[in-house]
Amino acid sequence: MIDKRKLSCPALILLFPLLSFAQTPTQTLRGTITDAGNARPLAGATVALSGTNPALGAHTNETGQYRMKAVPVGRYRMQVSYVGYETVTVAEVLVEAGKEAVLDVQLHEWQEALSEVVVKAAGRTGATAQALGAHTITVEEQFRFPATFYDPGRLAMSFPGVAGVSDATNIISVRGNSPASVRWRLEGLDIVNPNHTANAGTLSDRPTQAGGGVTILSTQLLGASSFLPGNYPAEYGDALGGILDMWLRDGNNHQHEFTVQAGFLGLEAAAEGPLGSGQPQSASYLVNYRYSFTGLLSALGADFGDEETAFQDASFHFSLPTKKVGKFTLFGMGGKSKTIFRSPVDSALIMEDKERFDIDFHSEMGALGLTHTLPAGKNGVWRTAVVISALEHSRTAHLAEGP
Repeated sequence: MIDKRKLSCPALILLFPLLSFAQTPTQTLRGTITDAGNARPLAGATVALSGTNPALGAHTNETGQYRMKAVPVGRYRMQVSYVGYETVTVAEVLVEAGKEAVLDVQLHEWQEALSEVVVKAAGRTGATAQALGAHTITVEEQFRFPATFYDPGRLAMSFPGVAGVSDATNIISVRGNSPASVRWRLEGLDIVNPNHTANAGTLSDRPTQAGGGVTILSTQLLGASSFLPGNYPAEYGDALGGILDMWLRDGNNHQHEFTVQAGFLGLEAAAEGPLGSGQPQSASYLVNYRYSFTGLLSALGADFGDEETAFQDASFHFSLPTKKVGKFTLFGMGGKSKTIFRSPVDSALIMEDKERFDIDFHSEMGALGLTHTLPAGKNGVWRTAVVISALEHSRTAHLAEGP
């Protein structure tokens, strides 16, 4: 006679891995809902994920923060609504198992009827004023669009009136204007060319003023960026050929998270988390370092033929909110890149003038900035920002000696 009790324990042990694999991984989705006009938090706003069963949703607390726990990983459509405000639908919300999903949303007041026509300037609270024809570039779009290398400049090539000068670079021409007239901005402030290998893809092999092989800022730090092809607000009165305004996201102010990844661009490491107690509304940090994959292979002895390219960069963003005097942020970025080109040994292989020379190109770029945001009255916000940026290019060319 077989004792069934003796078989029950081994059977459960064999079935346990199957039960474990059947469970769907979950993650936390959270963020802050604020008024787009004055940056004040909206308490009691409704946040819901469409197409979930059972329905998943949450309401914001007195500080405008919402939190949904145990959200199955995947892509969702999120809807945010509040009495007296326009409902906002976020088409693509990605929830991953590795880290919390943090999504902040701004709502605009809804006006059903007006007794008179009032003309006002477009307001802004940390994002580019939305002029006619302006495009918002999300991080999710940078991940999903092919051949963008997570670069907002390359993604802008898909917009009407924008053409890429070279497939190997993010140099663009807007409405036929010179690529040098494209303006790059960070946190709403003009900066010098924030791209590695600024001489890549140019006919003269000289550095450009507004483009390069890849942007120095990693998507680990970027929030939503804005691209304006024309019809600029008054603050861009001297702009001619397009504006690409990049904005940084805050780090996770609830828990520490670390990311290490390897891809076509290279090896990358990022860290973020709270500064201090880690309670809501507390300070947070976000830092990132990246080293190019081609530079790493070159250091290991790999041969890339006539041309060798390498770059590295580091960036950070500290968010320092206060209870009485508003919110401060400190941000910075820096990068170094080089391109070493050697003329073909066989002169019969020379097809253009550049190939007659041995060329060494080196580039360094850095930026450091500070912002202060303070609500002003019921319908306004006071924002002060300052940034200093600089770059240096070095190019030497020597006529190659024959064999």
